[in-house]
Amino acid sequence: MEMDSHMFQCVGNECIKAIAKALDLPLYKRELSGSAICKGFDYYSSDLDEVEDLFRLIQSLLSSDPEIKGVAVGAILSNYQRIRVEHVCARLNMISLAFLWQRDQLELLDCMIASNLDAIIIKIASFGLSVNRDLGQHISKAFSNLRKLASSSVPLNACGEGGEYESITLDCPIFKKQIVLQPKHIKCVVSSSDPFAPVAHLQILHFDLLVSYVSCCCICILSIFCHNLASIFSP
Repeated sequence: MEMDSHMFQCVGNECIKAIAKALDLPLYKRELSGSAICKGFDYYSSDLDEVEDLFRLIQSLLSSDPEIKGVAVGAILSNYQRIRVEHVCARLNMISLAFLWQRDQLELLDCMIASNLDAIIIKIASFGLSVNRDLGQHISKAFSNLRKLASSSVPLNACGEGGEYESITLDCPIFKKQIVLQPKHIKCVVSSSDPFAPVAHLQILHFDLLVSYVSCCCICILSIFCHNLASIFSP
């Protein structure tokens, strides 16, 4: 499924269960029934707006687990997303956590790559990005092109926050398992063949879960560090 949403990433939703399993965390989900009704800078509650789907999901979750206190949002410069999550949190007496807020996007992307976060681009919709070169490409390999486009005469958001591209994380230090995709289980769907700004996304038909290589390396490094530390302070 591919649908345009002002708030939520819909491309790659077939991997949501895989991400939950990789994190070893419970998954709570709700089908989107609304759309972007309130598109202005400020948000007002509207039963048909997609933000209310988020509100109803968290509201139902709090009824079974009232100990949950906050909602984390990945907004970097998008006031549109930040304000709407804050609106939902305020109504539910929760805290909105935006740890990436106003970070330099190129610096942030570089830090993600340096931390061994393995993500691939699963949707493109921007000038300078192509189906053959960028769709399905690992962020680490696409970084040089994204950096160049971010400083062009018509700059894009290096982290894709303007909808230029969307991604999915396959492995990272907090994953217990890594998501493994095979080319034969991936379908490319082209929505627009515009030669300058094509729009296309990947549909994941099947995935596998294996022990996370990144997580194992981090645990090994931590174990070695703790052993060396103990040796230093042992009598």
